[in-house]
Parts: sequence; C-alpha cells; structure tokens
Amino acid sequence: MEEEERKVVYFFYYCLQNLFMKQKLIILFLLGTIFTNISAQNSLDRITFGIKGGFNISTIKETQFGYISNEYNPIISKVGGFYVSIPIYKRLSIQSELLYSEMGTKSKYSTSSYNPPYYTGALFGFAYGDKLNLAYLSIPVMVKYTIPKTALSLMAGPQIGYLLSAKLNYYGPKDYKSSMSGTEVAGVIGAEYDFPFRFNISARYQTGFTNIANDNVYDVKNELLSFTIGYVFKKGK
Repeated sequence: MEEEERKVVYFFYYCLQNLFMKQKLIILFLLGTIFTNISAQNSLDRITFGIKGGFNISTIKETQFGYISNEYNPIISKVGGFYVSIPIYKRLSIQSELLYSEMGTKSKYSTSSYNPPYYTGALFGFAYGDKLNLAYLSIPVMVKYTIPKTALSLMAGPQIGYLLSAKLNYYGPKDYKSSMSGTEVAGVIGAEYDFPFRFNISARYQTGFTNIANDNVYDVKNELLSFTIGYVFKKGK
C-alpha cells in the first residue's frame, strides 16, 4: 500500500474509533466527499452503480452497566437496495448504499428450557417463541480498498439507519415502534468479490453504536451478518 493510501486508511480508522462521539459529523463529511468528488470529476463515467439483495442473520446485544443482561437468538431476514461506488484515489473509492434492511431477534427460551413462561428484558415481557422484527432504511458510507491484481475489495465505514417499522410478536402481533429509537448509528466492515460478468457477492458485519430502545436502564444494540448478491448496471471506467 502506498503512503497516500495508508494515510487515508489510518484517517478512516481513527474516524471509526471516535464515531460514537462524532457520528453525524463523520457521516456528513463522507457524504460531502462523495458529492464533492462527483462535482470535481464533472462526469459520471467513473462511477459504478448497481443493485443488491440477500439476507441478514441478526440479533440484539443487551447490556446493563456494561454487562450482558439478556441473551437472544438470531433470526434470518431480507436486505436489498442500490449502491454507488466513486473512485477517489487509485484503488480507493467511496461506496454508499441505500438499503431496505430487516433485522431483529427472538426469544432464547422455550417451554422445555424455561419456566415460568416469560422473560423480562429491556424490550420484552418475553414469552417463548416471541420475535422482534425491525425494518430500517439503512445508508452506509464506506471506504473501499481493492486489493491489487485481484477482484477482492475490503470496505468499512459508518451507517445511519432510519426505523421504518417495529413489530413484536408477543401473544400476537404488536406495533412496537413507539418503544424504539427512530434512528440508529452503526459501523460496518466487510468484503466484496467482483465477477467478470457484472455480478458480485459480498459479506459484512454490522454492529450498532447507539441504543435502539427508548430505555434509560438497558443499552440495546443491533448486531448482524449480511450476505448479498449484486448486479452492476454501470461499471466505472
């Protein structure tokens, strides 16, 4: 990696470490970088854009005073949307996405493993088999580095999510949106492999930085793995 690229990567790593203090500022900076770069290029011929879709394996991490207070099981849900990748320097680019992303969790306990038949946490008066389904409009903004002489890229960056819906299956479906925070800030890190016939595959890990529940005692954060297949509509030059 050349010195200029190393400086960019180190700067981005520093931003991620301090994201919990400067979340919105960094996201606005990265978004501004995208639009500034588009203006500087004065052309769309270098921009790559496409669509992607796949699935999330998600759960929540709930802590109280820094200790894990309750544990939940993962669920599988869908994710999909659009992405754009803009080169900024040699093998470095900025990739931003607009995704519809479902996530959530379900009760860890069943009738055979827990008695009495309920479990109380920050989010739930949790009965066995109960499930929390969340839907977000997620906007990740990531630095993307393509490894030389390969079709493999590594990426990492912040993400802001806007809650679209929250449903809790607690003895029947229940609207739970009023009990949840309307926005979430998270960090994502992952990899993408580009095939020569316009398709790509990607995998990433997402962890929440902000409390998704309107709760002053428990700290509740999303955590997930995401796997997608993408199709490139336009490949940048």
